[in-house]
Amino acid sequence: MKEESKKLSAVVISENEEDVIEACLNSLCFCDEIILVDGGSKDRTIEIASRNSIVRIINHSSSEGGIHFNKNLGAKEAKGEWILSIDADEVVNSKLAGEILNTIERAEFHAYYLKRKTFFLGKWIRHCGWWPGKVIRLWKKGHAEWPLEVHLTPSAKEPCGLLEESLEHYSYRSVNDWIRKATHFSGCEAVEFKQKKELPNNLKLCYEITLLPALTFIKKLLFQSAWRDGIHGIVIAGSAAFAVWLRGVKKWEMKITGNVPNLGGRKGSL
Repeated sequence: MKEESKKLSAVVISENEEDVIEACLNSLCFCDEIILVDGGSKDRTIEIASRNSIVRIINHSSSEGGIHFNKNLGAKEAKGEWILSIDADEVVNSKLAGEILNTIERAEFHAYYLKRKTFFLGKWIRHCGWWPGKVIRLWKKGHAEWPLEVHLTPSAKEPCGLLEESLEHYSYRSVNDWIRKATHFSGCEAVEFKQKKELPNNLKLCYEITLLPALTFIKKLLFQSAWRDGIHGIVIAGSAAFAVWLRGVKKWEMKITGNVPNLGGRKGSL
């Protein structure tokens, strides 16, 4: 029997996401299929995901190529004409779902930006450089992909459209959760610099662990209007400065020891 053609495939990556994966997958029920690429969960993520009848699970360790490799792997394995790339801590509400379906039916572009709004400790953040966090997340298969470097987002060589409705991002559930992610991603960035043989000299390192964090705080607080989000914004500005400082210190650590820092991992990982 000829396999039924699929119009829209959602691609999700996960690793120990039992607290958020159900809400994410349930919000994607409008898609023709859901590809979940799991990086090695040791909690109930796979068990919860398996309850959803349209989810196809692919296991591939995130230590082999990184999380963006897993996103590209999921897109490659997807059978849909269109790819919707979603993280496990994101939710597509009904308005955005309707706009996505309408868009791919009358598509004027091969790729589309989505606006992403982030929920941080009980509040939607409207400034801090977080909103509107425009990211390419919807594209016709083959017209975009994730770069392997952490914190980079997909790009397209041709003009892209922009959807109006927002993707909901529930990234940080506590300060400890933020610290864990900051530890992980700052380490990943430092390792990338080492792999490219781009570790800075001592003078630049001094700048990265003194002036640059202060400038980052000022940029967030004043130029990106973090103060308008109240104490939440001040915390975000401070956390951004700390992440910059932490990345610089990890570069310094690798330079003097030659050792790769502990990347922190995700909750529940060994």
